[in-house]
Amino acid sequence: MEAATSAVYANADAIADFLSSANPKNWPQAEMRDMMKGHIDQTIVYATDELTGNYAHGIDVYDEAETHMLMLADDLSDGLIAQFPGAFR
Repeated sequence: MEAATSAVYANADAIADFLSSANPKNWPQAEMRDMMKGHIDQTIVYATDELTGNYAHGIDVYDEAETHMLMLADDLSDGLIAQFPGAFR
């Protein structure tokens, strides 16, 4: 289990690093890593809750995760618009 968890977090860091390298001004590495870590943290909690029958808490955490992912999507969209303002008129 620890190896899988470590691999998931490493993958999240790799995605964050890729995004940051594509648009460092608007997607700083530390912010991208923090947002991706938050996503993984929440995913692990609600998945564990669902697998262990703690459905009410799992649903609550899933709702928080959904809100977090919508915020992340907004940040990514804002970064693209800032990087390519002429493409978004």
